[in-house]
Amino acid sequence: MAESRQGNEPSEPLLLDKYRGCLMGVLLGDCIGGLFDFQWRIDSLPPRRVEQIEDSIWSHLKNYVQPSLQYTDDTSMSLSLAESLLKNCGLDPKDLARTFVDRYLHEVNKQLCYAQVPYDVFDVWEEMHFEGDIFAPARRRFGGVGSTGNGGAMRAAPVALFCGGDPDALVQIAKTNTQLTHAHAEGYNGAILQAYAVSLALHNNAPLDVELFLNQLLEFNRRLEDGLLEKPFTKRFEIVRQLLREDNVEATEVVRQLGHSVLAVDAMPMALFCALRSLKPIASVNREHEIERSIIYAISMGGDTDTIASMTGAITGALFGMKQIPSSWITMCEASEKLLAVAEKLFLHASAKIASSCGSD
Repeated sequence: MAESRQGNEPSEPLLLDKYRGCLMGVLLGDCIGGLFDFQWRIDSLPPRRVEQIEDSIWSHLKNYVQPSLQYTDDTSMSLSLAESLLKNCGLDPKDLARTFVDRYLHEVNKQLCYAQVPYDVFDVWEEMHFEGDIFAPARRRFGGVGSTGNGGAMRAAPVALFCGGDPDALVQIAKTNTQLTHAHAEGYNGAILQAYAVSLALHNNAPLDVELFLNQLLEFNRRLEDGLLEKPFTKRFEIVRQLLREDNVEATEVVRQLGHSVLAVDAMPMALFCALRSLKPIASVNREHEIERSIIYAISMGGDTDTIASMTGAITGALFGMKQIPSSWITMCEASEKLLAVAEKLFLHASAKIASSCGSD
C-alpha cells in the first residue's frame, strides 16, 4: 500500500515544523474547543457564534496569568499513545492500556471530561491487572458490537507522526490501538482515516490540491470498506466533496449532512471538511492563517467541539506547521512545551536520526 504524495517531500526542517504544528493543532483545537463542547445543537446555533468564539479567545489572551486553557481527554490520550509508541518503538497494547490508566488517575482534574467508553474499559483493565485478553472489555461494549465513537480518531495524529509515511504500519497501529477502546469497524476505520489524512497533509506542501487529496483518501478508504455492506465513510467523503464546491454553505446545512456528534463517522468527515474548507477564506471567520481559521470554523459547527476542532487542527497543523500559529495561542494552553517536545521525539524516530530515539526521556 503505497503512500501518494503531491509534489516534493518537505525538507527536514520544514517536516519538523509540520510535526510540531500537528501536535500543536491537536492541543489548540482541544483547549479552545473545550470551552464550547456540546453547547450548541443543530437547531440552536447562535447567530453570532463566530464572534462568541473570538470574544472567548480574546478574554483568555487578555486576562491569563498562567496557561488558562486546559486540555481534555483528546490531548491526554494522544500524549499517552505517543509516549507508549516511543517507549516501545512500536505498539505494545498492554503498555498502552497501563499508560492510558496511569495518566487518567494522575490527571484528577480531567477525569470528568473523559467519555464513558474508555472510563468503563479502564475499570475492567484494572480488575484484570492488565493481564489476559486486553481487548476483550472493548469488544463486550454495546452488546458485543463495540463502540462506534470517535475516541480512536481523536488520538490518531501521533500514529501518523510515528509511522513517517508508512501506510501499512499506520493502518496496523491505528486499528489495533483503537480496538483497545473502540472495537466496532466504524470506530477503528475512523481512526485509520484520520491518521491517513494527517499523514497526507504532513508529507505534502501547501498549496494543497484538494481534489487530489480527497481522491487519495477515498481510494484508501475503499480498501478499508471493501466487503462491507454499508460504506459510511465513502458516503460522507462524497458529501464533503459536494459541500466544498459550495462557496457559502451555512453551518446548519453542513451539520445536517455530516453531523457533529461523538460518532467517528460524524467527527472524522466533519474535521476533514473544516480543514479543507479553511484552505480558502471564509466570510464569517476573519483570520488570515488557515490553522486559526480551521479551528474557529470547526468550533462554529457546534457539537463535540473539542474533539472535532482538535482533529481539524491536527490536519491543518500538519500541512502548514508551527509558523502559522500565533505565540499567544500557544502560551494560553497548558502543556504546549510538552507537546512540542513529544513532536520532536516522534520526528527523530520517524526520520531515524538517532538510534536511541525510542525510550528516551
